[in-house]
Amino acid sequence: MISEPRVASWQDEAACRGHDPALVFPANTDALGPARAICATCPVFDPCWQTGLHEQHGIWAGTSERERKQIRKTLGIHLTHEPEPQETAS
Repeated sequence: MISEPRVASWQDEAACRGHDPALVFPANTDALGPARAICATCPVFDPCWQTGLHEQHGIWAGTSERERKQIRKTLGIHLTHEPEPQETAS
């Protein structure tokens, strides 16, 4: 059987490629230092940022899940798998 050649993506050039997945999907999201240090040197920061805005889990372009959630809220981006923000009574 002949398979189609794999198309290279920006992720092939990511600085985190080959590192332990726990680095970018940490159990403790307060321990972001090592991931952020790698992200700071990454040649594909911009496409990672664009992708990360639409990802709920993991560290993307040096941003935590909580940080991206706030950024999405500010930009008016809603993920289909995130609960709708609740209006608060004034």
